[in-house]
Amino acid sequence: MSSDDCVGNDYISSSSSGYSDSFINFDYYDRYELGDNEDDRDDSSELYAYPVDSAQFEFDIKNYMDKIESETYHRLNGCAQSQTLKKQMDRVYPRYSVLFCIDTKVNKGDKSKSTELGIAIYDPRRQELALTPHIKKIHILVVEQRYSRDDRTNESKKKDCSGIQSFTFTEKQTRSFLQRLVDHYFDPNFEIYCSLVSHDFEFTLRSLDVLGVNMRPNVRRLDTQILFALTHGHNKKSSLQASLEVVGQPYALLNNAGHSAFYSVMLALKLCDPCVRSLAGMNEWDSEKSGDLDVILKDWIK
Repeated sequence: MSSDDCVGNDYISSSSSGYSDSFINFDYYDRYELGDNEDDRDDSSELYAYPVDSAQFEFDIKNYMDKIESETYHRLNGCAQSQTLKKQMDRVYPRYSVLFCIDTKVNKGDKSKSTELGIAIYDPRRQELALTPHIKKIHILVVEQRYSRDDRTNESKKKDCSGIQSFTFTEKQTRSFLQRLVDHYFDPNFEIYCSLVSHDFEFTLRSLDVLGVNMRPNVRRLDTQILFALTHGHNKKSSLQASLEVVGQPYALLNNAGHSAFYSVMLALKLCDPCVRSLAGMNEWDSEKSGDLDVILKDWIK
């Protein structure tokens, strides 16, 4: 782009950021997912006419939650936070919510500076019955930090964007572009809900704050790390890469912000899908590994 004005750099939101470090002082499982201040309009908003009958989705969720209550081998059996999962499934599985993910990479020498951003947006409108989700995605390199990460040139970073459009913006352009997207999708009058997705909310919110992007404090949040940790614990095995492997989602180039954002949205979709959770074996405790062909084939021939 040849001019700062081409992405509306004079546009600055007047809303305050609303978020602070106080988010991280609550109980781990409750700090994002069980807050009482989240936007809670009726999920079946009449602002957008859904072309699908949500009864089947609701039936699937109910069956899944009933299994949690009745099957003692289920990882979530007796888990007090199982309602956290149900809340997110109620929002995502019936196609009631846009999923908006921002991933940032920082300067190794100055972690307050974002070197690149990835944005991925799943908007269920007009694709409720799509066989695979169509996810909008973009990769942004911040020109002021172009040589600050891994000593690699911008061109080599762009080549890491497989199927993702990549741009080089100034920090001012980056802030303006992202602010306008945030203001559009998280507008209280937007015709459906929008959930902010992240696999590390503390880092994401800090990065947005430093960049100067303003976001309402009561936006809906979908923390994929917390959802994954409900069944697999909060440790090094709950990283984005480890989580993707458990749900059977192939991935590549997670060191690229655009790819990280895209795969975070894919992880959110899988974690909030009761059918995928069952098929991926997320519900059951790990069985002993075996090289027996009959054991291996058991999950493939049904």
